[in-house]
Amino acid sequence: MLSKRIQQLVPSPTVGLNSKVKQLQSQGVPIINLGIGEPDFNTPKNIQNAAIRAIRDGYTHYTQTGGYPELRSAICTKFRKDNNIAYDPSEVFVDAGSKVILYMLFQILCD
Repeated sequence: MLSKRIQQLVPSPTVGLNSKVKQLQSQGVPIINLGIGEPDFNTPKNIQNAAIRAIRDGYTHYTQTGGYPELRSAICTKFRKDNNIAYDPSEVFVDAGSKVILYMLFQILCD
């Protein structure tokens, strides 16, 4: 028998909405998808090239918790340069997606 928690699981509303939007778009309905959080443009070439370079340089393993220190420093530099906001890399956390980070944040802050 499976756990009670898994038995109570329901499909993700975000994924369901995304499926419905894709279905409507395939029927020619002009719709802007704001549900999944994915941009409506391809990844810029400089980011594609950086990702390929990172793979070739061996960045293919799990990162440290919070992300690579170099990436966290680069994010701080970006915020300082483009947004005039100063952060220390220790204040930056990098993860694969917002849902995971929000889930962890709510687990920490809310009872």
